Amino acid sequence: MNAFPLSIEKIDEGKNLLIKFDDNSQYSISAELLRVESPSERFKAMVGPR
Repeated sequence: MNAFPLSIEKIDEGKNLLIKFDDNSQYSISAELLRVESPSERFKAMVGPR
């Protein structure tokens, strides 16, 4: 069964995101992790459109 996100909230003064799902699960992800793991615009430009 797939869970769908119901809400995404900034918590801890914006240092973390709290994601709540329709199956009552919730997860906290650090904004720093998202920043580090997201491809940069420079990398996207080198790879080109997909």
